Amino acid sequence: MSDFLDDCYGSWFTPQLTFPQLTEPRVAQALGIVAGVNFLEGLRLGGALGGMIQLVSGILGWLVLNGLLWLLLTIFQRAVSYPRLLTLTGFASLPWLILPPAQTLGGVVGQVVTVGVLVWFVALQTWAVAVASELAWWRIALLVPFTFVGALIALNWTVNSLLTTTGLS
Repeated sequence: MSDFLDDCYGSWFTPQLTFPQLTEPRVAQALGIVAGVNFLEGLRLGGALGGMIQLVSGILGWLVLNGLLWLLLTIFQRAVSYPRLLTLTGFASLPWLILPPAQTLGGVVGQVVTVGVLVWFVALQTWAVAVASELAWWRIALLVPFTFVGALIALNWTVNSLLTTTGLS
């Protein structure tokens, strides 16, 4: 348990030391972080039902987004372990826990802190993928927009397929 807590602390405050040490996949721990972050976010926004919906959609989004990143990295001939990618991005999700307190500050201060937390979150995610793929962070930063676009397209295709096959369109 202390390794888990040490890795959480290190992911927040010393990712340059912690991320390279996460060589062994800890998908269950990363899943716990992603599940917890998403459940709490959903609980905050929509109660217990919102928490459950956000939990499921957050985990699916994490798996799909990492799958798309893994696919892009594979296309660019970077051998990346999908479980390690999941582990690193899961631990890099921890700053999201600060978002609700930042938003409750209100006013300009709350907005600035919220933007800061979002930048920290994206920076840690980018750093985590860079460590997993052994590429420079700026190269990964160039892949992030492609991954989001790919995820939106995949989601659009899935929704349209479901609507078409069920006759709801």
